[in-house]
Amino acid sequence: MGEERILMDGVKYKLWTPEDEVKEFEPIVVEHIADILGSENAIFFTKQKIRTPRGIGSIPDGFAIVLDNTPHWYVIEVELSRHSPYDHAEPQAKKFKNAIQSSETRKQLVDAMYDEVKRDMIKEKLIKDKIGSGEIHKFLSDLITIDNLTLLIVLEEVTGDWREAFDDFPDVKIVEFKTFRREGASTVHAHLFKPLYEIKISPEMRPSLEKVELQELPGKVLLVRSPKGRISWEQNQPFFKKYIRPLYIRAIEMRIKGKISDVNKTIRKIVKEQTGIELTKGCISGLTYKGKQLDREIGSVTYWKKQGLSEFLKAKDRWQNKGWISE
Repeated sequence: MGEERILMDGVKYKLWTPEDEVKEFEPIVVEHIADILGSENAIFFTKQKIRTPRGIGSIPDGFAIVLDNTPHWYVIEVELSRHSPYDHAEPQAKKFKNAIQSSETRKQLVDAMYDEVKRDMIKEKLIKDKIGSGEIHKFLSDLITIDNLTLLIVLEEVTGDWREAFDDFPDVKIVEFKTFRREGASTVHAHLFKPLYEIKISPEMRPSLEKVELQELPGKVLLVRSPKGRISWEQNQPFFKKYIRPLYIRAIEMRIKGKISDVNKTIRKIVKEQTGIELTKGCISGLTYKGKQLDREIGSVTYWKKQGLSEFLKAKDRWQNKGWISE
């Protein structure tokens, strides 16, 4: 049987297996760690040595925190499946867990994370927005505990040995992250993986689907029709303002950060998965009807890519104050 391939829009991608864990595989995992964790509110921290209470040192491949409803943190190990989990990864997992038991180790780790945050305005703003204050060091101190810890192991292929080795480790998560290279363009990649968590839309944001139909009309706006077939712009506005607009803002931020490549496609995918509504390609673009822009102030993806992330985050603060988004 031949090796796995992906055929996407007529273009073939061939499965690629990294030879060097540190030079080839680890940088790809770090680049996509937010995707792997399944959260745009994930922050990666660089590797550093941590020590057990007996002074035995080990160096994970990185750390990450996720600032969703229940903040969590991860020790990250990037491995190749051809290596035995019993020779390296399993002993490492025990060392990491023992190291975090040490209050001195936790303090050193928190201090290092805090310094990294203060050197990065994007990380600093993201944490401040999530915790609602500037007490970042206290937040990290409260978060970095053994109870909130998960060891995340990322492999290019998950084998039976790797699953078996960590069956008795409830605080260990294993993710398979496959990479495919485009034929004739080896620097163009596609990745196949299942994220730890998916972004969920709160129930109050979901539109009522009872007794209404959804369709696309000229003007590129999703319209809600009553059972009698009349267009109800009054119904349509709440749908966009309470549902599509928060997703639109979130997706623009993800696009600026390079986490997605297509804002409208991302919105359509989330809407379909979580509401059952299948939006057509043009129904989000522009959000206009009879010359009136529902989201004139938000602007286009192209506009914000030119303005940059820092300006977008300032605008996001304004939209949050207006109640357009909840976080």
